[in-house]
Amino acid sequence: MQKLRQTLKLGDSVHPGYAAAIAMVVCVVFIGTAALGTHLYIIRCRQDAVAAWAGISRPMQQFATRLRHIQENESLRVLTHDLKPFGIESFYKAPPGEEEKAKGNIPAAISDFVEKATAAAADRSELETEARSYVAQHRHDLDRLYDGVLNREAPVWTFVPDDGMKLRPPSFLVARNISRVICADALLQIDRGDAQGAARAVEAGLKATANFEEQPIIFSQMIRVAIEALYAPVIARLPDDSEALGNLAIEVKRKREKWRDALQLETLSVQQLIAGMGSSPEDLEKKIRNAPTRARVELTLLHALLEIDCDRFTRRMAEQVRISRDAGISDPDLGIREMNDKAVAYAPRFSAIPRLTAISTAFRLETTRAWIRLNAMLLLREQAEIIRSSRREARNNASARRSEYPSVVIPRAKWRTTQGDGSESVSLKLTPAPAWTAVGDVIPSNFFLRPLDGSKAWTFDHPNAGDRLLRYPEAASHNGHQGLPRFLLPTP
Repeated sequence: MQKLRQTLKLGDSVHPGYAAAIAMVVCVVFIGTAALGTHLYIIRCRQDAVAAWAGISRPMQQFATRLRHIQENESLRVLTHDLKPFGIESFYKAPPGEEEKAKGNIPAAISDFVEKATAAAADRSELETEARSYVAQHRHDLDRLYDGVLNREAPVWTFVPDDGMKLRPPSFLVARNISRVICADALLQIDRGDAQGAARAVEAGLKATANFEEQPIIFSQMIRVAIEALYAPVIARLPDDSEALGNLAIEVKRKREKWRDALQLETLSVQQLIAGMGSSPEDLEKKIRNAPTRARVELTLLHALLEIDCDRFTRRMAEQVRISRDAGISDPDLGIREMNDKAVAYAPRFSAIPRLTAISTAFRLETTRAWIRLNAMLLLREQAEIIRSSRREARNNASARRSEYPSVVIPRAKWRTTQGDGSESVSLKLTPAPAWTAVGDVIPSNFFLRPLDGSKAWTFDHPNAGDRLLRYPEAASHNGHQGLPRFLLPTP
């Protein structure tokens, strides 16, 4: 050490040539060691991420090979044409930065009527509304719409898996607006005592947007969830179907599996996004290669940080899928607390810097909220079916004051129904009601048809009301499915 000091010093000063060389060597060794350590850490994280999906029997590579490029069909083009009288010109979401065009010239009276009829919580709304004149004005348009949808194959939207985060999904605004018109028409038909016409309208409305849930995209599936929730108040007023709850149990499993597929595609899309930092991997490699030394080092480091957090995100998504699969069998909470814990455990660590804010937001996908919304909609549909069954019981056996139905949505939960005096109403209590059903920022306070604690009842038509009574013939709905919209039946 003493000889080294003597070599490096001229008097009391360090030899500038030797000092610079040593500093350079130290920097190169440090950067090389850090780069190697980072590279090895990324490899280990990538292996853990791959193993996480393989461990739940959903290998990512195998999933990617199952994805197919699907073109829109003629049914969608005809549907779009049939929607022009309602001011709708496209059923796709507008690209980022562009205003949603031609989302429909639906008057506010339509949505007001649907909301008030839902809040009425009775078989008949009997509301004075401007919606009647709008529906009457478009009677021919609506009948043509229903006939076309029911007599053609279901509309199909373009789906290009390679587009990843740039996929252009269906328009939520268009789907919501036209669904409100159909719901208003169905409710008005129920007020006139035409259960068959109402069921036909609902069947057409649900078939028109059925492709949304077939797409493995969270956004598209959440549109479908919102649309099905819109129709629930109408379905609750339709005639009972003894097979409805059994069919719903099958639907619950199918919809949850579709949600898992969507999570896997979202994961794959984020991986593709990060691989090229918003462009293609080839373009990123070229950009790094042609950049000055300092910029090259900086880009390489930033990409490494994103890759580490991407692998953490990938493991989190695999955990969400695993939890939803396991908890859906026996846990009334449906694994939501554990999902939240995993979201915290695998939160981004290294990409939360200003330079990466725009791209790292992809790691903050609100999957738990989507899981809550999906299951809240399924619970809403179940509540509608319980109301239908309770109405039949009230008409056929007025002495049956209390009944119990095991829930097909919430494991180990039951619906307890209590008929009011004269069998004119029924209250429905879900026991136990999971805590997530009261998450106000995800599920609105008026989301369910009646409070899940049974504090408020649904009112039936009086059994002796004569012509006012909603007609319930043996085959009251389209194609003989007694009040149950055909597209709610599971595919064989």
